[in-house]
Amino acid sequence: MVTTEKAVLKAEFQWEIEGWMWERLTWLAQLRGEAIENVINDAIRQYITDETMKLPTQQPDSLVGLFEDDPYLASHAEDILEQELSGEAGLSWKE
Repeated sequence: MVTTEKAVLKAEFQWEIEGWMWERLTWLAQLRGEAIENVINDAIRQYITDETMKLPTQQPDSLVGLFEDDPYLASHAEDILEQELSGEAGLSWKE
């Protein structure tokens, strides 16, 4: 059984697993009462989660958003601004 699983890893993924790593995987799988595939999946999921958390978050670029927004905004900006300006806001339109 062990050689079959190692053969699958090598054949499918061209992964020649190191001896110590194989021993740990089989030990963890036996300890948890799970298949080796589940242990590998958990390890990969944890690695991806950890590495993703290390990546800087992308802040939206407001300048890019200006150009990606609805074209209506660009062609009707003056009309939209005039609608927003009211005597109640304390702002006025400068001619």
